[in-house]
Amino acid sequence: NANKNGFDFWAAIAGASASVRAYVASADFTQATWQNVSSTVTPNAFDNHQAYLLFIRGDRTGYAGTAPGATTLRGNGKLKKGSFTIPVPVKQSHTLIGNPYASPLDFKLLYDANSNKIQPQFWVWQSALGTGRGGYVLIRPVSTGSSLYEAIPGNGSASAANRLIHSGEGFFVMPAN
Repeated sequence: NANKNGFDFWAAIAGASASVRAYVASADFTQATWQNVSSTVTPNAFDNHQAYLLFIRGDRTGYAGTAPGATTLRGNGKLKKGSFTIPVPVKQSHTLIGNPYASPLDFKLLYDANSNKIQPQFWVWQSALGTGRGGYVLIRPVSTGSSLYEAIPGNGSASAANRLIHSGEGFFVMPAN
C-alpha cells in the first residue's frame, strides 16, 4: 500500500508511522498532535498552504547506529507568487504556517503587516537541537520593534538573519490575543 499512497517502501520502517505528518491544533498547545498523512497522491492534497512535518531518513544506507549517506531534496510544482491569507484562529494556541515562496520570508515584515493578528515571535523546529532528536526554537525580537531577532535556545547572537524563514520551512505563530 505504500507505493499506492505516494510513499516509497522500505522494509525497515514498513510498520512504522508515516514520514509526512500534518499538525492538528487545539486551544491548549499540550493537546495538539501530529497526525500521519495517509496519502500524498490525493488530488490537490498539498494546495492548501498548510505546512507539514517531513522526516528525511537519508539515502537508506544507514541503519541503527550508522549514519546515512547524503540526500538531495528537490521541490517541484507551480511557483507561488502574490499574497496568501492564512487564518490564525484566536481560540487556537498556535498555528503552523509554511513559507510557500521560493525565497526567504522576512518575519518582521510579516509581523509588521499583521501585528493585530499575531504575536511578534515565532517557533521553528531545529533537528540538530539537543541530543540529535531536535526541538523547537523560539525566535523573537531582542526588544519591541527591533530588527534584530534572537534564537532561544541559541548561541546568544542577535541578528536580522534570525528572522528569515527559508523556502519550504514551517513556523508556528500565536494569535495576538
